[in-house]
Amino acid sequence: MICAAVFETDERVRELLREWMVEYLIQENRELNLLWFTQDVTEEKLEKYAKKLSFAVISLDREEGRKAGELLYRLNPECRLAYYRCASCALEPLLPTRPSAFFLRKDEKGKEELQKVLGRILEELSGAEDLFFYEGRKGMYCIPLAHILYLQSDLKYVEVHTASGEGLRLFSRLSPLEPRLDGRFVRIHKSYIVNSRYVESVDKAAHLVRLSGGEALPVSDAWYGRALERLRALKAQEEQRELKVKND
Repeated sequence: MICAAVFETDERVRELLREWMVEYLIQENRELNLLWFTQDVTEEKLEKYAKKLSFAVISLDREEGRKAGELLYRLNPECRLAYYRCASCALEPLLPTRPSAFFLRKDEKGKEELQKVLGRILEELSGAEDLFFYEGRKGMYCIPLAHILYLQSDLKYVEVHTASGEGLRLFSRLSPLEPRLDGRFVRIHKSYIVNSRYVESVDKAAHLVRLSGGEALPVSDAWYGRALERLRALKAQEEQRELKVKND
């Protein structure tokens, strides 16, 4: 499920946002895991949640909102940002991302503008190439590909294991999900697809790949040759990129 956040300290404005956002989600049959930041946030607190967020709606009516946006962007550059103010003023892009900006008028036009921004962000997220997107019967899920360690098939379900330690269980087979991944992912078993960026070593004797976090995943005989060749090629590409960066 897509995780988003709202940064707003004014209780009255917060309730208005909640009402309009819930109305939009019901109309569009969408689900969001919404986190509400109702006080000034410290770096320590935001670090706990930043990597989980796909987008954030942030008030600029107080200086603390701008600081929260800058901090969030630094901790998670992939997070989409939408800034707003209740009072008319010049809203200039504050970060080297593509923030949305709008006036939160407390009438129907304000509601329409907020819901338009939500729709634009969700549409962008669902079509983004750097995200794993899945829409099932229970809701819509959106995870940055870089955060996925591996996918594991379990009969009619697939477990998506992430770097944050949180898992996602999808009612699906593994094969239909494979095209939604990118070139960094390698099939190593009929039940496993691994993100090569997290592969630390290959145990040839035991037919295992060991991940940087300590996990060991089986490599089947049927996939061993192709998987090893692909992992070697990706490792060589990564070394070439690192060498080019160093030389530049």
